[in-house]
Amino acid sequence: MYRPFIHFLTGACILLLTQCSPDQQFTVGGTFSVADPTPVKLFLLTSEEAVLIDSSHTEDGKFQLSGTSEYAGIYLLKFFNDQRIFLIVHPGDDIDLEIDNSTEWISYYVKNSLDSKWVKELTDRQNQVLRTFDQLSEMWSQAGSDSTLRHTIDSTYHATLRDHRDSTRDFILKHPHSLATLMAVYQNLGRNSQSLFDPYDDHKLFSFVDSNLTTLYPNTAAVQALNKEVNDIRSQIQQKKLIEKIVEEGRPFPPFAYPKLHGDTIRLSGYSGKPAVLLFWATWNSYSVSQLQALNTLACTPAARKLDIVTISLDTSPELLDTFLVRQNIQVPVVCDYAYWDSEIPARYAVKRIPSSLLINTQGVIVGKDIFGTDLDYRINALLP
Repeated sequence: MYRPFIHFLTGACILLLTQCSPDQQFTVGGTFSVADPTPVKLFLLTSEEAVLIDSSHTEDGKFQLSGTSEYAGIYLLKFFNDQRIFLIVHPGDDIDLEIDNSTEWISYYVKNSLDSKWVKELTDRQNQVLRTFDQLSEMWSQAGSDSTLRHTIDSTYHATLRDHRDSTRDFILKHPHSLATLMAVYQNLGRNSQSLFDPYDDHKLFSFVDSNLTTLYPNTAAVQALNKEVNDIRSQIQQKKLIEKIVEEGRPFPPFAYPKLHGDTIRLSGYSGKPAVLLFWATWNSYSVSQLQALNTLACTPAARKLDIVTISLDTSPELLDTFLVRQNIQVPVVCDYAYWDSEIPARYAVKRIPSSLLINTQGVIVGKDIFGTDLDYRINALLP
């Protein structure tokens, strides 16, 4: 069964261009354990499509495909029942495969291509993890309301994912000069085909792959795409650190001007002469909802006339948010652009999680971050005249 192996992030190109050289022929041949009349097809994977390079029927389980190229690339061999093998092919390669396609999960042996052998190592390890996930999924569906069993299954899932991350990281460190590391770092699997590594959280690993491959393959399109992404993220991380320094206790509050739901623009310059509290929340986060309800209760007291309260929702559905606000009788101003974590508002105010709060005094200075409950009540009362 084919499972997604490599999905480059937006803008990354799968095509691997190396130093320019005249076109050279390459061949990909092999033998299947079970013959089938279905044609065997070889595709070159680009950033936009899979380009058919050659196709052939098998004869006594054997096949031979060929093409010409002046650069290395990631190729896809597609055969019976939509089964697939990923290969890294260089100009002049003569790759030979021995394929056991007698079961749902194929196995194969690669000759004459070290990069493709390493790709096989990655796919074998990934397929084992996917089989484990399938078993856990089946156990989960049968667990019913057994919370203890569900907790054990969930713990096993995360432990398996963590071990796979560690082994893939070791693979990258072991083969730093191979283009296969590019496939490894962009590997997807698991629930909702999630990325194994995150370009932000695992920026050091992406930078490691980039620094090695950019040196060896400066004209390679996919390496250039990786290099651009790494540099872009590095700039964003630096900008984020700068914002975090700006939005910290003791610093002036950055001006706030965003439209509230079904109303006018809320403007907080930080110099209104009134203290203010901002709360970032979402209907799908129960603790943040409890903090919203507390502020909503506060807003109904006489003291609230001397306080600016603004809440920012990270919800994505106008209908669900409106229904929630009516049902909960929320009276405090709510700002929401329905962009989830892609919203510019949490980014502008260095919000990393919800709930998150900012407390501003009458001089427009941030005097509290991420304080809640009775502590927030005490701090607010201390600011009120």
